Amino acid sequence: MKAGVHMKRSLILIGLVLLISGLWFFNFIRDEGEFTKWSHASVGKGVLIESKAVYIGYHFRWDGIGKPTIEKVELLKRDGSEDAKVELYMSNKEIGTYDEEDAIKEGIIQTLFPVKGFTPDTNFFIVLRVGQGDIQSDQDIRKISITYTKFGQSHVQTLSFEDGVISD
Repeated sequence: MKAGVHMKRSLILIGLVLLISGLWFFNFIRDEGEFTKWSHASVGKGVLIESKAVYIGYHFRWDGIGKPTIEKVELLKRDGSEDAKVELYMSNKEIGTYDEEDAIKEGIIQTLFPVKGFTPDTNFFIVLRVGQGDIQSDQDIRKISITYTKFGQSHVQTLSFEDGVISD
């Protein structure tokens, strides 16, 4: 009888250890991963005046366990408010800086996807479509906030846009 009681206690203890370990491991996997920005581009004020719109691609990388699904991307101005004028797209193809006419000619527009629901590969591009007057140099973009889900959990990561979008 004593052996049976010890066996039950051992099984319960092993079960608890496995349950706690499993929960810790799931929590680790759920939160593991981050985006990093690998490139930065900006356009001169003159280009924005001369062009109807400019497409600017920024290379990002996902490093982590699992594949995130992007829910939204927000551009944050110097004062912390969101810039709602600039259109945002996603792409798995490398995109530099193009005026709108060249972006259409080169087929760049066909490689763009909506932000919501985009599941990036390890390397991907966030593309801004900046029109005339969309960004003022005194309120240039300073941060980018990416909201994404992974394993059913929502996450937000904010990255620096150190040099802004407009160069003098």
